[in-house]
Amino acid sequence: TRNSRWLTSTRFWLLLLALLIAPGILYLCQWQPLYIHTTATTQTGNPFIVALGGTYGYRRRRTRLLALDENLQNRRLLCWTDGFVTNLILSDDGQRLMGICYNVAPDMTAAYSLRTWDVTTGEEMSRYELPGDFVFAAAWTPDAQAVVVVSQTRTQVIRVNDGEVVYADDEGAWVDCHLTGPRLYVCRNRAPPPARPGTWEFKVFQIHDRHVEEKFSKQGPWFRGVGVTSQGNVVLNDGGTTAEYDLAGEKVRDLTVGSPLAVRGNSVFYFDAVNRLIEQDLLTGEVLRSVSMPTANELVYEPMLQGPDRLVTRSYDAGMTDALGQLNLVTGQSQVIRLQLITIPTIWWVIAVVAAGTGFW
Repeated sequence: TRNSRWLTSTRFWLLLLALLIAPGILYLCQWQPLYIHTTATTQTGNPFIVALGGTYGYRRRRTRLLALDENLQNRRLLCWTDGFVTNLILSDDGQRLMGICYNVAPDMTAAYSLRTWDVTTGEEMSRYELPGDFVFAAAWTPDAQAVVVVSQTRTQVIRVNDGEVVYADDEGAWVDCHLTGPRLYVCRNRAPPPARPGTWEFKVFQIHDRHVEEKFSKQGPWFRGVGVTSQGNVVLNDGGTTAEYDLAGEKVRDLTVGSPLAVRGNSVFYFDAVNRLIEQDLLTGEVLRSVSMPTANELVYEPMLQGPDRLVTRSYDAGMTDALGQLNLVTGQSQVIRLQLITIPTIWWVIAVVAAGTGFW
């Protein structure tokens, strides 16, 4: 009969095979889970830039840069870029975006590059190769005409218009750093021999017209830069205590804070022992506000302040797909914003395959 001939037809089985393998091909090529590589924003929280990429893909890894408003809504695709994005930094006016990206060669070596984009158009304005090894952090200079790049072996100031290195040192042995500012950045590295094991040397630098000047250094078991106050002082945490220092290295005051997050003006934000976010006045020690963190099922990590009244965290769901969590510091309300983007929905792929198969039949 006609039905039996249809069931034994080679074209039928080819169509069935296509329907079975199409979702798998789609998953590998298009529907891979998206992970937030890094984020960037200004002091006002607008725009908010997100770098999204996956762990699977065909041949070349690509990353999408999304621009969102201060409410993490009205998202638009800024551009695509190749490779992984490890650092994103916006200029103070929010018009220029700088990123540190790397591509992995077949021999598993990484090639780093510095890239800048126009936030309005998404156009890539410059790209320069960064010889060397792992890049820890980067920051714009105050005039937004150059960037500071700190890697494991060197610190450089690179002019973005022509790629000229206007400052470089090869002091080396950098193992971590924290850039803040706009006019200061702080770094730390292992103290050179004959320092005892476990001793760290923490250095504070200042940028003057694209030149880097060391202000002071400290030695101890562990240090982390938290931020810069409105008076230009530096807030440092040594793993147990937090203190404010002037640029001569003199301690201004000890701060009775928990796990410090950031400094904004004359306020320091930190998490206390019960995971509440506290804002404390640096000058008086007065607690300005206390906000309980949401107890959602999603694991939240890498918190950052977005504007004066919002905390943004990265989170992921049970499917290990990243999202953004947002906490309003005034109302205490929280929300999770999913950023999974689908280039072409699966249903349209299925319809296309069915239509093609029907036409073939």
